[in-house]
Amino acid sequence: MRQRILFVAGEPLTMPTRKLVSEAWCSKVVNVYGMAEFDMVGAELPSHDGLWLVPEFEYGVIAEGRPQAPQIGISGELLIRDARAQWHYTGDRVEFIEVREMDLLGGAPSWNVRFVDRVNETAFFSDGSMLTGEHLWVVRSQVTEILQLQAIIARRVQGDEIILLYVVDERTGSLCNIEVVEAFLRANVDVADSLKFGVIRSISAKAVPEEALYQTQRGKIPLIYECEGEQ
Repeated sequence: MRQRILFVAGEPLTMPTRKLVSEAWCSKVVNVYGMAEFDMVGAELPSHDGLWLVPEFEYGVIAEGRPQAPQIGISGELLIRDARAQWHYTGDRVEFIEVREMDLLGGAPSWNVRFVDRVNETAFFSDGSMLTGEHLWVVRSQVTEILQLQAIIARRVQGDEIILLYVVDERTGSLCNIEVVEAFLRANVDVADSLKFGVIRSISAKAVPEEALYQTQRGKIPLIYECEGEQ
């Protein structure tokens, strides 16, 4: 019997989600990275870890405030351009891991990248500390019962409040809110200090159904959502 393969695209694929989808469909899951402007930009390949960018496009990265050519270890906003020779700013922050000639891609050099987060998914606090989408991915990797996690930041004069909304995998049992908060503080020691010194007034967590997460008009669920006053 041939193994079924399920291609997943549209949102970053976490290990808990990969496991859930694989078990539900009894299939191998392949992560595909694409966007409306270019269709498929990268994908996982057999016997190779990570996402590999297709060689049909030229790539760059915004690092240290300026466009640069990809190099091993550099991270920043991914730039892409095709024969039109106009750079497209993707809004995706990636890290370039390695470059290798891939037989599956016709022997052309291809970059292996790691998706970090969205460039606009970063929140800053008055003492200089910040919260990024990558911090939330760390929490999800540590607390595998979480299927989705969203940080709501309520901006208040008396101090900002962070509410962690999470969707739990019911098959794994219940999850205590304090476990989520503690994992969040371990993932970001600067935010933990901001809480200690009162810049951040409080950090709490709450289990919710998926429909309770904040969504954009296009139906996307951002990792971080900032609001004023009561939420």
